[in-house]
Amino acid sequence: MAGISLNHRLDAVLAARHSSPALPLAPGALAQLAGRLLQAPEAQLTLVDRENVLLAGGDGPPQAEVARWAVSSGRPVRRDEAPSFLAVPVCDDAGRSVGALAVLEPGARCWSAEQVRILTELAELARPSAGAVLTGLRRAGRFQECHRAVERALRSAGGAVEAAPGVLAAVGTTLGWSATELWLTDEDSDELALGGRWIAAAGCGVEDALTFAPIKGIGITGRVWATGRPLWVPDIADSATLRSPLERRRAAACLRAGIRTVLAVPVRDADTVLGVLTCYGSTPEQYEDLLALLLDGVAARIGLYVALRRAEALARQLARAKDDFIALVSHEMRTPLTSIVASAAMLGDEGSALDEESRAMVDAVHRNASSLRAVVDTLLDLAGLDSGHLAMRTEPVDLSEIVAAALAAARPDAAANGVRLVHERGKPLRLEGDARRLRQVVDDLLANAIKYSPRGGDVEVLLVDRAGLAEMTVTDHGIGTPAEERDRVFDRFYRASNVRHQGITGKGLGLSLARTIVQLHGGTIRLSGHPPHGTTVLIRLPIGAGAQNA
Repeated sequence: MAGISLNHRLDAVLAARHSSPALPLAPGALAQLAGRLLQAPEAQLTLVDRENVLLAGGDGPPQAEVARWAVSSGRPVRRDEAPSFLAVPVCDDAGRSVGALAVLEPGARCWSAEQVRILTELAELARPSAGAVLTGLRRAGRFQECHRAVERALRSAGGAVEAAPGVLAAVGTTLGWSATELWLTDEDSDELALGGRWIAAAGCGVEDALTFAPIKGIGITGRVWATGRPLWVPDIADSATLRSPLERRRAAACLRAGIRTVLAVPVRDADTVLGVLTCYGSTPEQYEDLLALLLDGVAARIGLYVALRRAEALARQLARAKDDFIALVSHEMRTPLTSIVASAAMLGDEGSALDEESRAMVDAVHRNASSLRAVVDTLLDLAGLDSGHLAMRTEPVDLSEIVAAALAAARPDAAANGVRLVHERGKPLRLEGDARRLRQVVDDLLANAIKYSPRGGDVEVLLVDRAGLAEMTVTDHGIGTPAEERDRVFDRFYRASNVRHQGITGKGLGLSLARTIVQLHGGTIRLSGHPPHGTTVLIRLPIGAGAQNA
């Protein structure tokens, strides 16, 4: 009775399948049915490509050897010893073996001829979907090839428009499209312009049909441009999808050229739509969601490429603007300031001809113009060093000698402020560097240390050779710098909050210039606290290595 019941159930399944040919049994349900009818604990429907074995239905990892054996033999295969199995080939509509339907047992089992017949008839239920699923598997492989071709085209091009022919050919050729287009937004007008078009067969009329420019919100490309979401139109003859008269006219032109289906995906950078990738096909596609997802990945790579190229172009524009600004400031500000300072100095020298009030006014002009010129000079130094317009003049120098000279120049100012400079000059410490720029760094650090030290305080300078690095520390016992702000004080114009609150004057440029000069020498500079109060600046410079731009 069990066998009759089993056969009756199979007959019922087959009868239902033949009465509803448009509704193929799902691969997972088919594997489950095979396991139930043959009373096996495990069943699998697998599809075999040249390199892959895909588990289309069932549980567990695919039994690759079993599937390949059934496919290669083209007939049922079995093993009765533990672990046992029974497998029959699954064919596509052309009768080619493309997979296997198998039932598996962990122990030994003797498979009967009736069970072989049942499994063979169940495999017939997989015929309509097997070829389609395998086509999807092969298409996924072509997508990998497509991604590689797109990557090669992008790497070898200097811009998006230059890359478009190779990218579009890669997408169209590997995926079998009739035509592909890349539309890119113009950065100035925000309009969509054609970046490139690829057509599979010249002279087929497709190029005559694709003559229209996208309109935002209208048509397939225009809708994707407006919404930023992919749009798949399986059949452009379907009036329910393309409703407006303009859309219908464009669809009719495409239909006359043999175009039947269209897929468009946005090319974007984050939430910004940079363009649209549109593909045209002559026949409806299977696995639309998978195709849209994979094409979306291609479009995302193009979007990243376009965003990077535009960022590089913007950086070049900013660099040119910076150069223009430097030239402008150099000529339009530095020259008049130099004249003002010189004139004020000459008036000051003629002090006997001025009354006390006029002399005070001339001194104020000279003092403030000199201060402003110092700010302009520092800004120009920073801009020039950052851009490379001011080259470092590296040569063998003695850092110990540079520090000693800077200390000697700073002693009068230190004495006037009641600060003692402490330094024991050691042996020469030679390295490759720009003596004038390194002297700028030491001068600025000493000036800061003296300014922020209390009367009667010490500023200690230590210079040592440690593990192939020249280390210089400048330590004061002043107000210090809040720990959370020690990195920020190297930013231009930034001044620590405790300095601002105490009303101590400054421009916030000295440490920025010092960091730039030190980094151009291949070194590092950092601030740390000096308990119980004060600041230590530590500079490390490589010994025997040239500056980075020497």
